[in-house]
Amino acid sequence: MDDHDTTSGGVGAVGWMRSLVVDAADPDRLARFWCDVLDVEVVERESDWVQLSPDPGGTFFAFQPSDRPRPDSLVARPDIEVTDIDAARDRVIGYGGTYVRTIQEMKGDHHYVMADPEGNEFCLVQPLPPELRRERWGDRAR
Repeated sequence: MDDHDTTSGGVGAVGWMRSLVVDAADPDRLARFWCDVLDVEVVERESDWVQLSPDPGGTFFAFQPSDRPRPDSLVARPDIEVTDIDAARDRVIGYGGTYVRTIQEMKGDHHYVMADPEGNEFCLVQPLPPELRRERWGDRAR
């Protein structure tokens, strides 16, 4: 078996992306923003932790309070898949996010770099082509 084979339930993988934990000046504010963007809810709230329910992809956001200065350069930027990229951009702005820039892809597609209320960047991206798609966690029969 190939060490990189992930076709049989992730057998070759070391693990999977469970969550994205964000250091935040105001974890509750970011949690509200991301609940609106992803249509999820807060499932755990402690003095040092706010966790959201998983999105349809099975990944969840969590926020930890931090008073450290923000880094000068981008460390990670999550991609949020949407079906209508322009409508999604407008909704994110309505929730308190900001438009940063448009990135044109060589194939003619584009995506938007956005920022949440604390300036953390993320991208709104169009769906993967059918040959690259996998069943989403939220689509599985329960």
